[in-house]
Amino acid sequence: FFAYNDYRERFGYADISVLRDAALSSPCKSVLLNGFRQKHLEYLAPYIRDTVELLYLFKCNTIADLSVLSTFPKLKCVLIFWNNKLETLWDVQKNQKLEVLSFLTVTKLRNIDSLRNSQIQYITFDSSDNCGNRKPCLLENTEVFREISTLKYLKLIYNKYAIDY
Repeated sequence: FFAYNDYRERFGYADISVLRDAALSSPCKSVLLNGFRQKHLEYLAPYIRDTVELLYLFKCNTIADLSVLSTFPKLKCVLIFWNNKLETLWDVQKNQKLEVLSFLTVTKLRNIDSLRNSQIQYITFDSSDNCGNRKPCLLENTEVFREISTLKYLKLIYNKYAIDY
């Protein structure tokens, strides 16, 4: 397991290429990215995509596009905690090994159509904040879950809307 903190906190104002060097010297299956922005994820992705199986995006609340994840061939699990920009999932069908999605406090996600016919087994969408307050469900089409033949567990927690199946 290797954790990359926000490059500004960990490396001061050093060039972000320091992260590239760290990724190349320590290829890992599990990566935690803390406080990353869109450009940082896109910069680092080519250096971690061939080995990462578990990706945890912690407080990466400005990342709006996760399409780069469709290039991660070994990705099995994606965990996202606190994101205020993501509205659409990436093409998860390209991640043939992806089994787990967990989105906690991802407040603007609307389009999950790419889950249709995916290999996902476990899904959590929980809008609760640290105080237990829930946001309204913005998902446009929850019927998509019926089309995931491999789905074993589904948890949706939103204001006035809770499913734990």
